[in-house]
Amino acid sequence: MIKFIIILLAVLISNSHLLFSDCNIVNEFGKFVTAELNSYEGTLYLRTEIKVVDDDFPYADIIRSNSGYFDYLLTNFSMVYPSENLSEKMDSATIRSQYLEYLRSDTIFTPLMCEFYNKSIVRSHSKDTINLSKLMNIAVKFFTLMDIDANGNFVAKICTGMNALSSTESNRNPHLEAFCFSSIIKDFMEPKANLGSIFENSIRDLYKINWGTDKNEKLLRAEGALFMLMSKNEKFINYLIGEYNTKSEMLPFVLKL
Repeated sequence: MIKFIIILLAVLISNSHLLFSDCNIVNEFGKFVTAELNSYEGTLYLRTEIKVVDDDFPYADIIRSNSGYFDYLLTNFSMVYPSENLSEKMDSATIRSQYLEYLRSDTIFTPLMCEFYNKSIVRSHSKDTINLSKLMNIAVKFFTLMDIDANGNFVAKICTGMNALSSTESNRNPHLEAFCFSSIIKDFMEPKANLGSIFENSIRDLYKINWGTDKNEKLLRAEGALFMLMSKNEKFINYLIGEYNTKSEMLPFVLKL
């Protein structure tokens, strides 16, 4: 048994090395990631984002056309730079240099970018396969019921930070999340499926049912119903399928319909 565990561990380490070796994009982080010093209530922190890339950058088209995707990964799946390493005396060049060095050793973001690089850019590794149910299960979690006000109305929000993913998904799928969220935000910026209206109409439907007398139970039950309504909406489904078809070449997963 011990020998088997050791062999299995060696295989896992070997596979991990194959996935993240020769990951050239790590050395290019400075071409599309930037950081600047900010302060909140006396505490210094770095505001990081995906920046506008130059035309001579090898992966310019991919980063430029999917900045929301990569910004989601950077915002939600990267380690926070230690505030104790920051000083108001640091110039912008030093800040960027130190942050990029820190980011290259990030055990969350860097493996995700290497996975993307190997599966979508150089295609040295097979893409994962997901089905429509899994896609919609993730997509609906960005449409959240936050509260119930004094008049009994639902307070709703579309949010990247405060959503139901952390409380409902034991195994997160960062790339699938990034695709879903960036697609949702795109529709709000350039309406195609009118997801805002779909969201509002789904919330209106919730008022047809009494979900409970206890506020917390009512909120939880209604949110579950909201997820189901959104997941069955044909316009929402078709919109995400269309976005996938448009970007399938650059995505690190395959959608099986």
